[in-house]
Amino acid sequence: DTIFIQAMLVHDQQKTALKVRNEKGLTRFQLLECLVRIAEQKFDPTKPGTLADVVKAYLEDIKEHGRQLLDDFTTTRKYCFCEEVDKVFRGNIEVLRMCFEGYAGRSISRPREYLTVQEWLLLMAECGAYDDRFASRDASVAFAYGMQWVLDECASRRHMEMTFPEFLVALGHLVRMRSGWAPELFAECCEEFFVGKLAPVADQLLESGTSPWLTKKQTGSTFESQLENMTKTIKQIFESNDDDGSGTLSKREFLNAFSSDSCIKLLSPFGIQSVHFKALFALLDADGSGQVEFHEVVEGFLHVVQRFKADERAFAWLRQTFYDADQDGSGELDLPELRAALCSAAAMEKLQRLGIGVDDVEQLLHMVDRDHSGTVSLDELLDGYVEIRDPEVALDSGTKLFLTELFHAADIDKSGTLTADEFMAVYHSPGVRSKMATMKLKFEPGELEEAVGVIFQASDDKQLTLPQFLEGMRQLKQTLLVRSLMNKTADPSKPAKKGKKAGQETIASVSQARGGRRGSVSGEDSVESKRLGTASTSASTPR
Repeated sequence: DTIFIQAMLVHDQQKTALKVRNEKGLTRFQLLECLVRIAEQKFDPTKPGTLADVVKAYLEDIKEHGRQLLDDFTTTRKYCFCEEVDKVFRGNIEVLRMCFEGYAGRSISRPREYLTVQEWLLLMAECGAYDDRFASRDASVAFAYGMQWVLDECASRRHMEMTFPEFLVALGHLVRMRSGWAPELFAECCEEFFVGKLAPVADQLLESGTSPWLTKKQTGSTFESQLENMTKTIKQIFESNDDDGSGTLSKREFLNAFSSDSCIKLLSPFGIQSVHFKALFALLDADGSGQVEFHEVVEGFLHVVQRFKADERAFAWLRQTFYDADQDGSGELDLPELRAALCSAAAMEKLQRLGIGVDDVEQLLHMVDRDHSGTVSLDELLDGYVEIRDPEVALDSGTKLFLTELFHAADIDKSGTLTADEFMAVYHSPGVRSKMATMKLKFEPGELEEAVGVIFQASDDKQLTLPQFLEGMRQLKQTLLVRSLMNKTADPSKPAKKGKKAGQETIASVSQARGGRRGSVSGEDSVESKRLGTASTSASTPR
């Protein structure tokens, strides 16, 4: 402590140059002074060697710690700066921006474009970032890792305050330092932290009206706003092409209405360039009547967007895995190389999260070599993934983790199944409702029975295993999203259906309308239905 205080002292002649001082920290030259003073304490004039020799030996001793910090730094950068993790950050950018601007400027009167270490530590504490591997001292290290190197530590505070891009980098380091991190699961770990820890903070800022990002959320820049705008346009197109005013579109009307360049622009904000509309209609026409209703069209487009977003992440990981295994840069892998890349424990866990089970991996390995050349190209691998993966979009890993913990907490008798009564009991536990709300599973307490009906609709005896429970919650989440979009785009001046207020769909009404909507698809449409909205699978994507 004495050495630290001595190094903090600034002589009068230095004060004019050192315009910015951190009363609780050291600049680089002060740190060097500390190290020399420590070496001086170790110096024994009665032994051979000079003070310079002792300083040199002491610096060699602490180099190993520096190497470890550098290794941690470079490891994070290697796995964080990749296509898949980038997509996770982009997908959660409004939450991250709200957290940054909601905490920037709290400790000192400064522009909200900068975040101090004190404000960073406050955010970490209030979002519950700390675990058995990540403590408050580690949070300071993550802050430093995220900062660009600033040479001038005397004339400005820039080296003590981070910008938003630096904030994003610091979050990547934070996630790597927490429990459960693995290189192959970096994207999932980021998603879990953003959804489970930062999203609730962002929601609180939004509700309190203290976040400057609130006004930006109202401009249509968020994913939810884009979906709402898409639904409004779909409604206009639907109503203008419903020639007979029946409230449904025939296949002819549907294809005339949506198979045009102008309609593809509906999906351009999500990065989708083309849609197989014949396959989409066949999938939506569950009863084979040749007619689809508005809510079915909305959910169809929603499914295309969600499937596309999930496939984008998967393609990014598969591309990187392929490139890492392609040591000679030939653009092809032989089957043993591909098996080694996909069958490690971490890769298998990753594939399961992408909707490919353990048994499916073997099937994938057998089907990807389409030309029987003994080698597999990247295009063949991506096409194989599209054919074999679960066509439904799974819950994100953060939501799945929370619901798994909720299932086990509710299963009081440890029977391995969950009853409706057990779920309703745990739903009223402290914090459960608010946590579900942050994961887009929000409904009013008076709607609990309707929500339970959706969750348990696949079970005749009203008992669910964990996989059934997760599927039921996925169905509920989709129902709530469809209802939200329909209510926001409803015309309150038009008469409502019996038993409902104008513009107020219920969980039960949307669920009933959604029930069994997935039709069977055969022939050429069956092939196209595997990829309703196309994403880039080309091997020409930059390595």
